[in-house]
Amino acid sequence: LLLDYWPLNRLGPCESVRACAPKALELVREKIPLFALALFSSAMTYYAGAQAKVLGTLEDFSMPVRIANVFTAYCAYIGKTLFPMRMGIYYPLSPDTPPAWKIGAALLTLIAITVLVLWQARRRPHLPVGWFWFLGTLVPVIGLIQIGGHSMADRYTYIPLIGLFIMAAWLLPAPSERGKKRSLVIAGSISALLILAGCAWLQTRHWQNSRTIFKHSTAITPNNPYAHNDLGFFYFEDGQFDLAESHFRIALSMKQNHMKARMNLGIVLSRSGQYAEAEDHLNHAMRQFPNNPTLYYNLGVVLMWREKYTEAIEVFKRTQRLDPEDPDIEYNMGVAYTALRKPEAAQARFEAALDIEPGHARTIKFLALQKAATAPTP
Repeated sequence: LLLDYWPLNRLGPCESVRACAPKALELVREKIPLFALALFSSAMTYYAGAQAKVLGTLEDFSMPVRIANVFTAYCAYIGKTLFPMRMGIYYPLSPDTPPAWKIGAALLTLIAITVLVLWQARRRPHLPVGWFWFLGTLVPVIGLIQIGGHSMADRYTYIPLIGLFIMAAWLLPAPSERGKKRSLVIAGSISALLILAGCAWLQTRHWQNSRTIFKHSTAITPNNPYAHNDLGFFYFEDGQFDLAESHFRIALSMKQNHMKARMNLGIVLSRSGQYAEAEDHLNHAMRQFPNNPTLYYNLGVVLMWREKYTEAIEVFKRTQRLDPEDPDIEYNMGVAYTALRKPEAAQARFEAALDIEPGHARTIKFLALQKAATAPTP
């Protein structure tokens, strides 16, 4: 519709709004299939978010907080476009309403730009087209419907920023024009490219690996439980359990209901032998992730270390239903049945593990040691 207005000029010359109305309605009517596709896509996105349990509730983020974030996020996107500094992988949304002055300043900025582009609409039609392109294409991801708990995301601007670039590009003199203006535009463009190239080079240093990007995120957004959780997960996979535990605890101190951090803390505690606390955290995390096989598996291992073999078997059975092709689950049930002195049930589980993976080393080793222990001495 914006492109119909300019540069296609499909509305034609209009002396008044009433004169343009019939043609405008015709243009809207022909876009009905596109509106239907957009509505269907929005519904599917909402449904997927609900199924994945990533939709923020009004208890998490109240409507005043979301509305305030709309105004501040629009201005933040413009600011980061003009000055690409402190770029992060995740910008968490605070559950608290921003200061009134910040909301007011953002709202006044948006109103002022809107008034300006409407005032210039006849002389410079690219301004309202670019501005409403920017505002409109950000609406689905501006945060009124909260998915993921972030206030904004750089990746959301790939399409919307085309609008701001339309505004800027058509304000500049045409390349064919002669004179001082053309020289200034060329010099300014080259300078801008060099500056942005330098900024891009500096930014790529933070993307060397997971550690560098998440450390950068924790530095520029200090109150960021998600970055601390992801940094902790990097340290966990790297075998640095103390550092991983530290970052998981920081994430939980910032957001008590951060269930991924709680689950990860439970897993890392189980690796470092703190089984009682690990069991508490894993049980707590099960409320949000009732169908997570990794969570159940680690809880089963913790229960075995605490010699709660009957409970461990029940947990492993639930894990097996979620992930029937994991031989480690069958192996652990076999070990638990062995501890309960139920050799027939244990043998069935060991055979099941070998059926899934004939060369399963842990099962073969356990059976070999068991056989050696029961073999008669010569």
